[in-house]
Amino acid sequence: KIEVLPPGVDTAWWRPRPHPPTSSLNILFVGRDLNRKGGHVLLQAFRALPPGLATLHLVTRTPVEPGDNLRSYHNLNPNDGALLSLYQSCDLFVVPTEAEAFGIAAIEALAVGLPVITTPVGGLPDVVVDGENGFLLQPGDLQGLVQAMTRLANDPEGLEFAELAINE
Repeated sequence: KIEVLPPGVDTAWWRPRPHPPTSSLNILFVGRDLNRKGGHVLLQAFRALPPGLATLHLVTRTPVEPGDNLRSYHNLNPNDGALLSLYQSCDLFVVPTEAEAFGIAAIEALAVGLPVITTPVGGLPDVVVDGENGFLLQPGDLQGLVQAMTRLANDPEGLEFAELAINE
């Protein structure tokens, strides 16, 4: 008999932490290779948002050109306490990846209560249910990404639907 046990995270460590609401949406991206993980599309979509609507936090090894409301982190490691705190301080996780084996960063985001905007690549459709705990967009869908981020920025209650998937 074969039983599939998907990768997971320690939910005693990766868990939600309440944080006060902010005036702008805090968007998190985690991906060592910015381009393969769709970060170039996310940067274009972020720059298309109305000014001040969001702050983008990029955790990557890829150098990123600085910009307004853009923060980049190049020295955070998996399961780092600072990385966990960053996840817990954000409102939304976005990784519009073009290639993915499973997507452990999406699992981490869901475990801390973040909705996830991603693509139906690799194992991601196994953990992100479109409209329930996030949105699944086709790779490279710039307009869809702008619309999804704008929708969640303008609908704070929509940001809380990720917690449903964690508690089930």
